[in-house]
Amino acid sequence: MVLPSREEVRRQLVGLARGESEPDAVECWADKAIAVAEADDPSRPAWDDVVWDALVVLSGAALEIAPAVRLHGLLDYAAWLRDFDEGAARGPSRSGPARR
Repeated sequence: MVLPSREEVRRQLVGLARGESEPDAVECWADKAIAVAEADDPSRPAWDDVVWDALVVLSGAALEIAPAVRLHGLLDYAAWLRDFDEGAARGPSRSGPARR
């Protein structure tokens, strides 16, 4: 399964946390990455739980609780970035996909 690199995921998180990226665009990017990973050859060992968990979170970056009212904001995105960095600091994590 092919996943984006940690660097690619971190760029998306930084863009959200700084308010430089549109949540809709990041959510779309994450959804596509998840779809590619799920459709790819499952025998390939390129798995990273830290990346997968971040993609799942990013796939909800643009959720709304009411019309034009986002569920998440800059503080949430900054927390997601912190969580990602903490997970990345723990080192490699390759247990395989957990279906959402």
